[in-house]
Amino acid sequence: MRDALFHFVTSLSGGYVLVKAGKVECSIKSLVLLSVLSLLVDVDHFLQYVNVSTEILHNVFIILALLFIYALLGSSERLNRYKQYFLILTVMLCGHLTADMIEGVFGIPLFYPFSEKLYQIPDNWEIDLFQETDKPVIGKAGIALAAYYAIIALTTLYLRVVSRARTARKQNTSR
Repeated sequence: MRDALFHFVTSLSGGYVLVKAGKVECSIKSLVLLSVLSLLVDVDHFLQYVNVSTEILHNVFIILALLFIYALLGSSERLNRYKQYFLILTVMLCGHLTADMIEGVFGIPLFYPFSEKLYQIPDNWEIDLFQETDKPVIGKAGIALAAYYAIIALTTLYLRVVSRARTARKQNTSR
């Protein structure tokens, strides 16, 4: 598990890049709030002290639930801001889970409750330029960050396609 500040800064920076690149309307205040909300998945670490499973929030199904809510909000202009917030929060949570796969003894249970198998970025993915050093040229943190920004890039591409389709639809209906 990474520390809370690491998760907050990663979420905030990733959200900022998504907002700017995806041309999403979202204030800095809202981005900060969404970054704080993305930390709430770590509440499951505290639930272990009251005999609740600590895997309930660190899995892909939380991401799927947010995407489901995003889809349920539909194409209503009135709900568009909330829909964008759900998408930004979903991307931030992807970054949170990816960061938790960087290091640690255990990893995260990506498919809990269907499987309790723990996943983390394997050490053998690291690339050492010089075998005698302990510093890889490409390490697990770099791999996780690249994966997170790939998610952001794909989401940005999606947002641009949706925006173009929405603009084309408005132009067709105004004719």
